[in-house]
Amino acid sequence: MTPSDPGGISLREYVERVLAERDLRYMQMFRSAGEAVDKAESALREYKALANEFRGTLKDQAVNFMPRAEAENRFMLQADRIRSLELAERAGEGGSKAAKEARSNSQWLIGLVVGIAIASFGFYLSSK
Repeated sequence: MTPSDPGGISLREYVERVLAERDLRYMQMFRSAGEAVDKAESALREYKALANEFRGTLKDQAVNFMPRAEAENRFMLQADRIRSLELAERAGEGGSKAAKEARSNSQWLIGLVVGIAIASFGFYLSSK
């Protein structure tokens, strides 16, 4: 004797249908969960690849870039060299100015001597 519901199916059939439907739903849930896990793993792999690339870039920068203290020391050395060159140039300017003035004075003196010689020669010729 099996009890039946008003729809005309037995309780056993009803329970089997409910169990089959729930099995189907659980299988869909597990499949969806598996797909979600696969997507999450794929996204995690991509993230790790990008993170490793970023770490590699940082490592290259740490190896190739100059530390700030070293850069400042080099800039200070260059500034000191520039200052010493400026001082040497200023000291040399006085000497070159004096040389220019001496050359100019000697040119005036030569011109004066040549002028006096020409005037004397002209005076000598006119007195004869």
